[in-house]
Amino acid sequence: MGPHDEVWQLHHGDRVVAALHVTEADFPWLRARVEPAPGFDALAPLLAEEARLADALDDGVSAEWEAAHDRVRAVTRLTRPDGRDVPEYLLHVDGPEAWWRCSDEPVDATAPREARPGSGAAGAPGGTDGSRSEAPTPGGGTLQGEPSREQSRGVGPRR
Repeated sequence: MGPHDEVWQLHHGDRVVAALHVTEADFPWLRARVEPAPGFDALAPLLAEEARLADALDDGVSAEWEAAHDRVRAVTRLTRPDGRDVPEYLLHVDGPEAWWRCSDEPVDATAPREARPGSGAAGAPGGTDGSRSEAPTPGGGTLQGEPSREQSRGVGPRR
């Protein structure tokens, strides 16, 4: 199955609220057409606010966007086409369109920033020592150079 045949699922609690039909794969980002399911309408304003704030970011992360992102992550769950949960993801949903990047490795938010995988300079593929981290691809393989959660936050392809 190619990336354009994949359907990911967005959950709110234990309910599937949207099917995400992949339309484009541009590592590390996936784009999809959103097919809302019952319960999506309750989540839509929260998702739209996060996307609006992410779109307004120039360089770096704002506290307002980070709070919106955290609210989305607190009430959603993303699953792969094979049904496996995605432990770490950065998801933007704006109306009928979604785009996200993900990792099979959860970020330990309690670890010092410099000790986290890929915690080098923003946008750099790896640590400050020049090391590169291996990160899973959407299909389950791994590629080197996946930026950390902090590096990827708010740095998504513009719509």
